[in-house]
Amino acid sequence: MIRLVFAACLLLQLAACSTVDSVGKSIDTYFDRGWKIREQNTDFVSIEYDTEKFGDADILKKADGTCNAYSKTAIINRSNLDPITARRVSVYRCLTQNERRAREEAEKNGQPLPLRRD
Repeated sequence: MIRLVFAACLLLQLAACSTVDSVGKSIDTYFDRGWKIREQNTDFVSIEYDTEKFGDADILKKADGTCNAYSKTAIINRSNLDPITARRVSVYRCLTQNERRAREEAEKNGQPLPLRRD
């Protein structure tokens, strides 16, 4: 009886790990949209996307929409190509209006950018 229960649990786990449904369609909507949010919190948002479908300005709008949920705006922090998926991954910092103004003022005056205090 224990073996039967163990086998049933194993089958359920394997079924839950599947990323393709019975028709062969991908359950992950990334391939339908061409982008997905990898991580997000009040300080940053990380977005993976297909550069053939989206440009930098398009993804900045998506990041800004995510940061707006925290009453902040997005600015690019870094962007690179993921060696595993061969898709671009961009990380945007979510800044308050005061942080953004201080950063823009420093850039305008050629000063070092202010560090964020956590």
